[in-house]
Amino acid sequence: MVEIKFDDEEILEDTLIKRLCEGKSQWTYEPSIKTHADLWANFRKILEINNKDVLDDHPLTDAEFRQIQGQMEFTSFYEAGKFLVGENGIAKVPLQREDASLGMVMLTVFKRQDVAGGSSVYQVINQFQAPKTNHLDQNARFDVTLLFNGLPLIQIELKKRNVNYMEAFNQVVRYVASDKYRGLFSCLQTFVISNGHTTRYIAASNDIERKKQFLTRWNNSKNEPVDNLFDFAKEVLSIPQAHQLISFYSILDDDSKNIIILRPYQIHAIKALQAAASKHESGYIWHTTGSGKTLTSYKASRNLYQLPRIQKTIFLVDRVDLDQQTTNSFLSYAQNDTVDIESTDNVGKLKKHLLSNDRSVVVTTVQKLNYLIGKGENRLTDSQLAKLKQLEVAFVVDECHRAISPEQQHILKKFFINSLWYGFTGTPIFVENKKQAVGNLPQTTEEQFGQRLHEYTIKEAIGDKAVLGFQVENKQMITRDQAYEIVNEHFPNKNAYDMEPAELEEYIPSGYFASDAYKLKVIDDIVNNMAWKFALDREAGKSYGAILTTSSIKDAQRYYELFKEVKNGQSKVKISDNIRKKQADFPKFAITYSISENQELTPQNKEKMMEALADYNDEFDTSFSLETIGAYNRNLNDRLARKKNKYKIRSEQVDIVIVVDRLLTGFDAPSLSLLFIDRPPMTPQGLIQAFSRTNRLYDDRKTYGQVVTFRTPFAFQDAIRDAFSLYSNGGGNFVTAPDYKEAKRRFEDAAAGLLQFQIVDDPELEVSYESMKEFLKAFQKFDKANAAVMVYSDYTDEEGYFKNIIGENQLKEYMEYYEYVKALIGPDGDPSDDEFDLLDINYQPISISTNIIDYSYLTSLIQEKANSRGEMNHKNNDEIEKTLAELIKQNPAKAEVYRQIIEEIDQNPDKYQDAIIDEVAKDKFNTIIQANIDEFADNYKVNKEDLEFLIANYPIDKKEVKKPLGEDKLIKNANKDLYNQASGENLSLLKFKSMLRKDTHKFINQKIRPYFE
Repeated sequence: MVEIKFDDEEILEDTLIKRLCEGKSQWTYEPSIKTHADLWANFRKILEINNKDVLDDHPLTDAEFRQIQGQMEFTSFYEAGKFLVGENGIAKVPLQREDASLGMVMLTVFKRQDVAGGSSVYQVINQFQAPKTNHLDQNARFDVTLLFNGLPLIQIELKKRNVNYMEAFNQVVRYVASDKYRGLFSCLQTFVISNGHTTRYIAASNDIERKKQFLTRWNNSKNEPVDNLFDFAKEVLSIPQAHQLISFYSILDDDSKNIIILRPYQIHAIKALQAAASKHESGYIWHTTGSGKTLTSYKASRNLYQLPRIQKTIFLVDRVDLDQQTTNSFLSYAQNDTVDIESTDNVGKLKKHLLSNDRSVVVTTVQKLNYLIGKGENRLTDSQLAKLKQLEVAFVVDECHRAISPEQQHILKKFFINSLWYGFTGTPIFVENKKQAVGNLPQTTEEQFGQRLHEYTIKEAIGDKAVLGFQVENKQMITRDQAYEIVNEHFPNKNAYDMEPAELEEYIPSGYFASDAYKLKVIDDIVNNMAWKFALDREAGKSYGAILTTSSIKDAQRYYELFKEVKNGQSKVKISDNIRKKQADFPKFAITYSISENQELTPQNKEKMMEALADYNDEFDTSFSLETIGAYNRNLNDRLARKKNKYKIRSEQVDIVIVVDRLLTGFDAPSLSLLFIDRPPMTPQGLIQAFSRTNRLYDDRKTYGQVVTFRTPFAFQDAIRDAFSLYSNGGGNFVTAPDYKEAKRRFEDAAAGLLQFQIVDDPELEVSYESMKEFLKAFQKFDKANAAVMVYSDYTDEEGYFKNIIGENQLKEYMEYYEYVKALIGPDGDPSDDEFDLLDINYQPISISTNIIDYSYLTSLIQEKANSRGEMNHKNNDEIEKTLAELIKQNPAKAEVYRQIIEEIDQNPDKYQDAIIDEVAKDKFNTIIQANIDEFADNYKVNKEDLEFLIANYPIDKKEVKKPLGEDKLIKNANKDLYNQASGENLSLLKFKSMLRKDTHKFINQKIRPYFE
């Protein structure tokens, strides 16, 4: 399609509305709905029509409708999502009729299943007027909103073509932050942002500013990008697709309290699976690890119930603790869904669920199924066996090659004669890496499950920014001279000096890697040379986690003991002062191995594990034992994953978990960024699975999943190349970062490009728009190259911006100038600049530490204190005090408010138990700001509304690029005579204006701005 250029936002908006409503569309444009009153009236009308039978010719009274209004305003978008799920997919509001004789009735608001028919009403509105929520705010207008039964569920924010589409996202962020989405707009579930030729969508969130990495591009079923707004509208926003997106392809995650809108590849995979099931065909889904397979498989399992012939869906997981993370994820997703998830803790429960007529997804293991259908006492009667054999059942298998073997599947297929099988895997087994032949059993994924129904490789996922690429370092821990000595000692008949390095490493005996001397080298490297990899330079709680995988339980245990000696100062390896300054308690470590191995612990292994559990209990105030090893593993999983607020606190975090194979598959932890491998190369699928623990999206600083191997670098290099070649459709070079030498060269090029620019910080000197734009590009290129090279372990702090190519002071000056130039250019750039959209005007540098405290960390600490009714351990209270002390240095005004909240929780633990601390703090800030404004307006005899307008338009950047909007009006309307009378002074008009101008700026900077920083 030829792209139409829209230089005017209004034209873009009008055209979108026409496209949505033209032809046989079910959308109706409602131009008269512009205010909250209009929106409520429209909702009331639709509600009465859809509930005519229930109301029984007794229309809603105004008092009754106010009852309903009170129930239709939600504290968060997530809470609105819970309401929309309703009971059995029908959202209803209870109403006590004003006429008591009419009793209580339930009014239907929205039906998830009623797509494109029945009671569903689809409307389009635009330029909705959202009034300001406080005197310092401004009124807003929402561009285009899609209403479902009168409820605003999708909002589309637009910018004109030559404005970066991220400005539309920033607009949404500002609306959320200023509480614009009130009333029925609190029901929003999805945002769409676009400038016409770049379009993205994202789930509604009250914390949306921190979720921009989840902005999603739509791809069609062929995985071709759909960026154009009108193509996107046709594929996603038309009916039935828009209704399906909200009802069938969204999930409420009860653990994180977030709405999740599926990505395109997940939706296409679910549709492909349903199409196969309707034809009674099996198959498998290849979605690369890290792309949300568990989420996709959950929704696929749930949506299979739309096919009447399927009586049961059985979701099979690996036997290791029922893959606790997968089961917990399912239970979290199902908490607010219309389908029941049954976790079968024992065979008795499994038997009950399978024989019942309830429609539920049963989560279980192959082992429990085989036990149930096997012959033995107290299992199944003949009639029960007959019933199960005839069951129309769909098996959905997560991590399908780990959860079930061909032999096990063969047994189940013979029993469940009407079964369909759907495997999910990030690493299919192909002919190239097929399993060893066992009789005529399947050797590849296709042979075991059927045809491939949908494919989404790691190359595609990285291209879509659904996952990160990998930065891999294959380290040589043995010098060439050491290698010569080792080989000559063990193979005297070989001439080691004639060998090439790759051949030489083949003769290093495995026993060398078992030595303490070697392990201490590895520990020294991890602890002292990888501060940037761990992000230890950041504030507490914001560093990354790591996994160290070893060859055996014995190796893992020895590593644990050596780490402990290093941490306690009992080893020749010392933690450097530089590391201790960055993170005084680093590293915090733990050990785990799989439950199946624990069940066969030798006396020595039992003793070692008991010691590790005692250390863990002492560090984190827990009480685990060998009898509760499963609970320990679950707790460690949560602590490493850091998804729960409790584990975002530094005192509750673990840095490194030492494993053999556990956690290398199926474990999801976005804050985990590092994988250390000290073992021989795994299989291609094993390598990809292990690597993919590190490449989940997390924050701006995390740009790659980082992997470091510590032995046989040449063997690893070959194994990794082969693995990526097999699993990325030939895109191996695309998914991995360059080596250190190449990264350093790119940095030097970027630094040279930045040094060409001179800093011009004088407003009197003209700097061309093009020059400023080129400077922004050069600085961003430098910052990205700098951040990329600093995570290599070859890089050290002593290297100092590569031998002073750019000195630290000069870099800080460039940083300040960068912010200054951004403010000069502004978010919209030059209207005549057709390429402005290519410039990321919102880019925030990531390689330069600013040491500015992140308030979200402090509020999360206080939130945890409030939720626990003040009953936190001393470490967490110490963490609060430490973080608050840092805030006091930077912003005493804000610190005092947080201190007040903490004291109130200590004095009255119940006061804020159910409150959102972030909102409590904002309310207190606003109260203080209003009091300061009242006092200033009264003292200086200025118009309060003039002062509020000036504050609302005051430049955020401390460099004033122009006179603040509203300043002249404030001074013009000020009452000099009244001021002189009240103060006892006798200022002339000129002196009064000069004094007022100066004192107003001082007032805003000292009494207002601190609460907004």
